[in-house]
Amino acid sequence: MLTDRYLAGIPEDSRAASGSKFLTADQLTEEKLAKVRKLNDIAQARGQKLSQMALQWVLRDPAVTSALIGASRSSQIDDAIAAVQAPALDADTLTRIEQLLSA
Repeated sequence: MLTDRYLAGIPEDSRAASGSKFLTADQLTEEKLAKVRKLNDIAQARGQKLSQMALQWVLRDPAVTSALIGASRSSQIDDAIAAVQAPALDADTLTRIEQLLSA
């Protein structure tokens, strides 16, 4: 869900449209998508993709030693590598993300 893939709806070739047990169309509520769009705005302001910012957010905690990215294309692996090479999330960005997630 935390990719730019679902910002405009559910693509026919997506996991949500395919009957995947990991992401279903009914999980993509308008309320959740509104938050995803706002998170995407934050990521774009940082000059990165939403999926990259989401990966950085997960890995910001020193107790987290790995994250499963669920890549189905090599470009997704390239995006993940770019995410871990990007500047760390600053305090302002973390605050904005946390406020959005708790709303």
